Amino acid sequence: MAAGLTQEDLAGRIGMAVTNIHRIEAGTQNLTLRTVVRVAVGLQVDPLDVFAANTTNDEPMPQRKPPLRLKQLESLGWVVQSRLAQDGSTAVPIFDLRAKAGVPAGLSVPEIVGYATPPPGWRLPTQHVFIGKIVGKSMEPAVPDGAWCLFRQAVLGLQLRAVVVLALDTAADASSYILKQIGALELLAEGGIRVRLDSTNAAVPAIWRDIRDESDLHVVGEFVEVLK
Repeated sequence: MAAGLTQEDLAGRIGMAVTNIHRIEAGTQNLTLRTVVRVAVGLQVDPLDVFAANTTNDEPMPQRKPPLRLKQLESLGWVVQSRLAQDGSTAVPIFDLRAKAGVPAGLSVPEIVGYATPPPGWRLPTQHVFIGKIVGKSMEPAVPDGAWCLFRQAVLGLQLRAVVVLALDTAADASSYILKQIGALELLAEGGIRVRLDSTNAAVPAIWRDIRDESDLHVVGEFVEVLK
């Protein structure tokens, strides 16, 4: 295993059953965002490297993009570092929420580009969080274009009125990430759910999506607050 760890070592480090580690390494375990992050943090690798070990040779890997600029986040008082320190610090992962072309359906997971330690005296409002930069005006004025925001990873499905980051894992959407509010949920007669994705910007129309399985739409995280 990578990083010179045995399966037992990694299982103990991240608090996961050894049998699950074995299935992940064998490529037979379904991976959620939270599982990918746990394994990546335990191995101190990029989450996309976890996917690389669980894809066949004929599956295309995501194309890399230019580095995400982190200077604005630093100007807000956060200390940015490239790797996660092993001292039990409260560093928060920074996810790149920009759309990535070439990501196979079902493998959409934001890339960790670094970690950030909060400004002195600032307390995390909840656990299992990440930081991401929002590009776009659909959620203005609540979430300004270019704002760095805090999101919660532990999200249980689609909940009305929740503001969430969504991965649209279809070929047409090129695995893009969007920030929307869940405005309405309707049951489809043929099975599945129809969801209305609202914007707070009145100039941006709502989007309707039909969801029949997890590959149609995936909740990456729930909006917590804009970092100021």
